[in-house]
Amino acid sequence: MTRRTWAVAILGAWAVSLGWLAKRALFRPTETRLAEAALSVPPGAVYYRLDVAGQQVGFASSTIDTQATSIGVTDMLVLRTPAIGVLHRTAVLSRAVLSRGLRLEGVLARFDGDVGRFTARSLVTGDSVLTVTLFAESDSQTTRVPLARPIVLPSLLPLRLAFGGELKRGKTYASVVFDPVLLAEHPVTVVVAAESTFVVADSAAYDSTALAWIPARFDTVRAFRIEQREGGMTTRAWIDAQGHIVRAENAVGFVMERTAFELAYTNFRHRDTTQVIRASAAPGPGDVVATTLLAARAPLPHDTLSLFRARLKGAGPGMLDLGGGRQELSGDTLVIHRETRAMLARYRLPASDSGLAQWLAPAPLIQSDDPRVQAQARLIVGREQDPASAARRIAVWVRAHLERRSTTAVPSAVRVLETRVGDTNEHAVLFVALARAAGLPARTVAGLVPVDGRFYYHAWAEVYLGDWVAVDPMLDDIPQGVLYGCLGPNGAGKTTTLRMIAGILRPTNGRVLLGGDDVHANPIPAKMRLGFIPDRPFVYDKLTGVEFLRFVAALYGQEGAAVDRRIAELLDVFELERWKDELVEAYSHGMRQKLIISSALIHRPQCIVVDEPMVGLDPKAARLLKDIFRQFVGRGGTVLMSTHTLEVAEAMCDRVAIIQHGKIVAEGTVDDLRRQHRAGDASLEELFLKLTGGAQIRDLVEVLGVGDNGGGSAA
Repeated sequence: MTRRTWAVAILGAWAVSLGWLAKRALFRPTETRLAEAALSVPPGAVYYRLDVAGQQVGFASSTIDTQATSIGVTDMLVLRTPAIGVLHRTAVLSRAVLSRGLRLEGVLARFDGDVGRFTARSLVTGDSVLTVTLFAESDSQTTRVPLARPIVLPSLLPLRLAFGGELKRGKTYASVVFDPVLLAEHPVTVVVAAESTFVVADSAAYDSTALAWIPARFDTVRAFRIEQREGGMTTRAWIDAQGHIVRAENAVGFVMERTAFELAYTNFRHRDTTQVIRASAAPGPGDVVATTLLAARAPLPHDTLSLFRARLKGAGPGMLDLGGGRQELSGDTLVIHRETRAMLARYRLPASDSGLAQWLAPAPLIQSDDPRVQAQARLIVGREQDPASAARRIAVWVRAHLERRSTTAVPSAVRVLETRVGDTNEHAVLFVALARAAGLPARTVAGLVPVDGRFYYHAWAEVYLGDWVAVDPMLDDIPQGVLYGCLGPNGAGKTTTLRMIAGILRPTNGRVLLGGDDVHANPIPAKMRLGFIPDRPFVYDKLTGVEFLRFVAALYGQEGAAVDRRIAELLDVFELERWKDELVEAYSHGMRQKLIISSALIHRPQCIVVDEPMVGLDPKAARLLKDIFRQFVGRGGTVLMSTHTLEVAEAMCDRVAIIQHGKIVAEGTVDDLRRQHRAGDASLEELFLKLTGGAQIRDLVEVLGVGDNGGGSAA
């Protein structure tokens, strides 16, 4: 081998070694960087003053204790919030044990407040299983939760950012944090912004004149600003190089600021609370009351508003994302629409979509895998496979069997099922646990509920029915079905569409699903849910009215005394009692129409498809049918009807679809159509003409001789 060959080989080996060293130094795994950097984590404690709107409402502290093989982090938060003339207390203490790589090994969390007292001990086994044991009074419950990733506590996220090398301007960091008090995971996104300089009170001295502690010495701290986005709310925080928060603020005016111990704790402990309590005794219009309706002894709302507007004050720009779904945020005005989505789903229970697995799995407070919860869910739901019907059954049962009363117990589904007592949290967690046990995807939601101009904390549930739909068993707020209008000119395809839905005509393409069953592939269970009212009623002339209704009931497998009672009820409602034993051939057109409507309702369907429902009915019967449809929808049923009477459609229908040449050219509520087509306050008739050829109508009017002066010429 020549010298040149040796030189090339040595240079090549040197280059490979240098590349390997550079890779180790620059491309180390995050956990390796954390493990090395965590060796320099200094022990110590920092203290915080907690303010809302400039008024101190609590204090917090974070203490780091370093050991040879682990790091201990103790966080404490104490709040004293006034509401309805009472100072409500909340204290949270968590002690977390971390590995030297800042991986969570265990955490002990204690919660003590007016709403309850409990302790949660969580242990992580191999980053794959989280075992949570809840202790409340003499009761204890253990839940094991499979983990897809290492757990990060919210209070430890700044440490991971600082020591993981993530605090670089413009960098985005995504993670999932586990709240040890709420016992739930939440995805968060963090964006690192510019670095700032803060002047922080480092020590305090007692001022005998002011009878309070005042700053004595200050320290200058450099910190990166981060924006943490979670659940539609942005929190801004400034983090120093040791992973400590210097200042944090959220969208609703809550501020946490680092300061000396005496300023954060001692001054707060000795403050005069008399004025604060007195000021909260009579909250004014628009105030947010920091408690529930039951705790405040406020009346439960029973409003029927379809639209609610609220003006927001005190929220930082861009920090609160309240838009989406039924909510629209325009400037400082929040517009909320009442839940009008149909309680109809495109799947059958139990749900099998892997994307919904999170909302079907048990959770520490939602023990859907507990045998008692599963047994109760089976009793409530039975063999029902329609998700919407199952949701209604569970909501009705929870409302009927839970006493509405504030408790101090942990809101655990198993405990609520045993005690049958609870406030808004208890109603929500029990509903969600029963729903998941039945195979129905569900989740808890929290927010505010308006009563008499004030806003109170409230929790409810949402179920997945093709979209997330709100269900509130405590307030008996279960979304009704929908009365859906199908409009269009002659020949547009309305009747053909309805007949395909009813299974009379077979579509050349596509499917028709009723409660998850294909009308043509699986017609019997699908049609058991359906009542069909055609535009031209067909009845058997040689049967009496009561015989015809018995015949139709028998087609649905119903007979006996219960059917006779149902027939008598329908004949009485439609004023056909005195004609029940007459042959149908003697009935007038209007009487036949009443009979066919009765036959569509005989088996108590979930959905009614009706073509031109008012044809042939006298005004009294037409008004009765409108009332029946609204009651049917109010109980969760769905009505799909076609009509040429646009005034009826505008007055009755929750949503409408306008069909032209076999295609839907517009769909939504009347307000939706106005917004979509920039029609201002136009009536449904004006919208209809605009979308289906209003110009042709005006031309026709001109041909018929209507002049500009509104008159005509006489022959």
